[in-house]
Formats: sequence, C-alpha cells, structure tokens
Amino acid sequence: MAFQKIAPLSVALNFVFPPVCTACKGYLSDTSTPVCSTCWDGLETDAGPFPDCSTGDFAFSSIRAVWKFSPVFQTIAHLLKYDKKHAVGRRIGEIMFARTLPEYFSGMDLLVPVPVHHTRKRERGYNQAEVIAQALATRSGIALHARALKRLRKTGTQTKLGKAQRGKNIFGAFMAVEDLSGKKVLLVDDVFTTGATVNACAQALKAAGAAEVRVLTAARA
Repeated sequence: MAFQKIAPLSVALNFVFPPVCTACKGYLSDTSTPVCSTCWDGLETDAGPFPDCSTGDFAFSSIRAVWKFSPVFQTIAHLLKYDKKHAVGRRIGEIMFARTLPEYFSGMDLLVPVPVHHTRKRERGYNQAEVIAQALATRSGIALHARALKRLRKTGTQTKLGKAQRGKNIFGAFMAVEDLSGKKVLLVDDVFTTGATVNACAQALKAAGAAEVRVLTAARA
C-alpha cells in the first residue's frame, strides 16, 4: 500500500517539476543518469592521433581516449567525481567499451584503475576511475584488480602545471602492490592531458613485472 501511494506522488511531482538534464537543462526523459541522451550522444569522439608510444618516452605501449574533453564532458566528470553519481561512471564505462575496438582489449589479463590517495578516497568514499573500470570489467570479462596500484602521496591538482612540471610532480607517486610478472595490464582513467599520471602508473606496473601496459581513458583534454 505504501508503494502504491508513493508511486503516484512521484509521477505527480515529475509532472509539476519535470526532471532536467544537469548538462543542458533540457527535459530528462531517462532518469537513469542525470544527463540526457542528447548530451551523451553529442560528446565528440576522439579519433586521434594519439601519442607515439614507440619512442621510449612512455612506459605504456599505447593509449586511447573515447571522447575529446568538452564543457559537457566536464559536467559529466564532475557528477561522477564530486557528486557521487555512480550511474554516470557506469554509463561512461559501458560506452567506452562499446566505442573501443575489440582488439584493444584482446590479450589483456587484468584491468587496473588509476588510484586516488587513501585520504581522498576516504573523503569521497570511492575512486571514480574504479567505478568506470568496474563497468569495463563487466562488459569485457577482463579481471578487475582495483588494488594492484597504490598512490603513495597526494600530488594536488595538476591542472595548471605544464608538461614537465606534471612529470616531476607525479614522479614516484605510485607503487604496485601485486606481483604482475608477465601480465598484460589495461590501465583505466577518466581523463588524460599530457599522460604524466598514467605514465607514472605504467612505470610502477612495469617495475612489478607487467609485460605490457595499455591505457584507456574516457576523455583527452
């Protein structure tokens, strides 16, 4: 009986106060995430070119991003990162899997999200990259090793740092806590700019014996 009373009230409230998309403020017909399908579909695909990883400048063998960073993606990322909208992270991971060539997942032994510092995780209650990686693991069937990497120190925001400064700031910030001998790892993050963070992670994974590290991020800034 309680549900029967609440359901009509919910319908009535949606009629009087229709749900709106957080990104565009338009009508939100599907409330499974706070972002409308028009905004999701309107995100611009990042078709490359991507950094040449054969030069020896990077510890990872390849890197891909699904979208180009944009104001709409920034809104979506903030919903996941700061507003605890896990459904947004799951949708990101599902779309990342659908938009990435199957060959990129081929041969990978495990998925590893870029970790946040334990104090940051305690504040938020979760790691946004891990939420994305969980959805990717479900879709791809690749084992998720969410604790394979540990962030040793807080590095602060890198937004206003140049490429060289980012590399210095993040150097030695990660450590692998598993024996990864011979393993092929798919490293997952939400955004990459210069690649300094994922490169530091890849260095730690390779130091633990990983045979190969590929990187997959949601967006490239």
